[in-house]
Amino acid sequence: MDQPKDGGNNVIGLRIVYAAGSGENAQRMVGLLGRYAMDSITYMIYSDVLRFKYSEITALITKLDNDIIENREKLDLYKRKSAALKQIVMRYPESANQTSRQVISVTEDNARYLSPVTQLMTTEVDTAITDELIYHTKREQQKNILLREYYGQAKILLDNTKSGETVLRGLESVKLAVFKTKDLKDKTTQEVYNKITIDNQLANNLYLEKSRFIAGPSLPEHRSTRLSAALLRAFAIGLFGSIIVVLGRAWWIKNRSKFDI
Repeated sequence: MDQPKDGGNNVIGLRIVYAAGSGENAQRMVGLLGRYAMDSITYMIYSDVLRFKYSEITALITKLDNDIIENREKLDLYKRKSAALKQIVMRYPESANQTSRQVISVTEDNARYLSPVTQLMTTEVDTAITDELIYHTKREQQKNILLREYYGQAKILLDNTKSGETVLRGLESVKLAVFKTKDLKDKTTQEVYNKITIDNQLANNLYLEKSRFIAGPSLPEHRSTRLSAALLRAFAIGLFGSIIVVLGRAWWIKNRSKFDI
């Protein structure tokens, strides 16, 4: 595995060399291993992403639920406070004409110095803000509940295959199955549907269309000899050389006297 070509394009370089009985077989195996490597990388990346997303969204839904509970408690407090202030204003109508004191910031200590009417207005503003916050939190929770259902189905797809390409191509079917019974005219539902569609399109573009062989697989320029063939050739050469040496020595011993002076 080579390092990414630069820090921003997430390019992974992979070079595969395979020795086989013939160059054609090696070429086919390189192609097979290359496709397997790309598919495995895609699967590992997306299995981590999808499982993490499911766990993250599940935790977020619980947090949003706690936020809604907390804001509802604040809302009840503001409503009780508003009712009490209205009764005070009714008992003391002259307080409506009371000159407001100049207050830089309102805290629990100095808020009581404001007129009841001013305090009532502040409480009603706080009530409106909290109502709006609860609405947005519930909307966010609704979006995440839809996403959790989608990622839950995606996990089932992951468990049934080990192919990255199968997972990516199957995510669109998972999306359609999840939203089949949902009201796509609802803005929140449509927003989640569009977000998933964009994510799936980007994933397919990145991992299926841009993942490819930059070069090859190609036949080697200088074909190497198989190990078994090389060993057999070396054995034959060694045996032939040994026979020549033995025969030469025997001939020398037999005819050595002819060369003696």
